Amino acid sequence: MLNYFFRSAIDWVFRLRSLGYWLVRTGAMLLTVLVIGLTIGIRIPTSRGPIVFDWTTSGGTSEAISCTLAGVAILLITVGLGLIIRDAKREGR
Repeated sequence: MLNYFFRSAIDWVFRLRSLGYWLVRTGAMLLTVLVIGLTIGIRIPTSRGPIVFDWTTSGGTSEAISCTLAGVAILLITVGLGLIIRDAKREGR
């Protein structure tokens, strides 16, 4: 009984996931990183001065990059959801 539980748990963890799931997960992570980067700046003090990890959108190239990345993330999520829905209909669930 315990062997069956471990074998089933291992099979579940390492199961093959669909392309739609991968696209949704990647798009959500990209969108999350983009939103966190827009709202949070990290400043690490060192002996030679602070190291700043910050993404500002005060115009110019960074704003275009932010909008492009947000568009790509939303496109990935939309296509991924479409593939998941298509697969679910195909399997007849």
